[in-house]
Amino acid sequence: MIIRDTIFADAVAAIDAGDVARLDSLITQHSHLVADRLQTDEPGYFADPYLLWFVAENPIRNGTLPANIADVAMALVDHIDQQGVASRQAQIDYAVMLVATGRVPRECGVQIGLIDALVARGAEPAGLDSTVAHGELEAARRLIHHGAPVTLVAAMVLGMESDVASLLPTSNAAARADALVVAANLGLTQLVARLLAGGTDPAIRSTSQHRHSTALHQAALTGDTVLCDLLVAAGASLSERDDMWNGTPAGWAEHAGHPGLAARLRSGG
Repeated sequence: MIIRDTIFADAVAAIDAGDVARLDSLITQHSHLVADRLQTDEPGYFADPYLLWFVAENPIRNGTLPANIADVAMALVDHIDQQGVASRQAQIDYAVMLVATGRVPRECGVQIGLIDALVARGAEPAGLDSTVAHGELEAARRLIHHGAPVTLVAAMVLGMESDVASLLPTSNAAARADALVVAANLGLTQLVARLLAGGTDPAIRSTSQHRHSTALHQAALTGDTVLCDLLVAAGASLSERDDMWNGTPAGWAEHAGHPGLAARLRSGG
């Protein structure tokens, strides 16, 4: 990401360095830093971010975070509170989701501490399904610890059988679609088989998780022939194209470096 606003860029650099003193000085001089969104050409989930969101390193810019990043985040929240910024709740809620779904906070050993710190300041434990869908399972457990409502996706992937037993029989098509696509993406063949055996349509698309593709597209990425065969046998389409790259499941397998699986899918599974 190119940050053309030099003052904002300096503040981001202070975050990256874990330099709380420098960050405090910049915000004291330029109070708008914690209130205004950075205007960028960045598409998708990080479009026009607030400064606080940079504590998550999601999207990845440097591949690392300082050990004191929770202190950095709290310094930012302090300034937000001092100014009475109207977007406070939206800022901290989304920051939790960025932290929980990001691999860099986990790899740097700061993910759980950041989640705890932000929730302690009033953030909602948001983004449970997205966290599970990104394979950040410890973060998902922490969100549940902090009160995030357990969903079918989370219960199935985290092995929360008592919750699965209560949620699965009453789940609607949308919840089952979420679970199917996430399970396929994570290569969880047994969960996919369980959902299909319970009548989940193999062609259904999730409206919230990997919604641009089918479960078979996601399974093809894993290179798991057994998983793909399971979905194809249940009626998953071999010719349906995703909404982002216009690719078939075979094309996804080829792109992911699984030429044997791609050939298998092109020949009819």
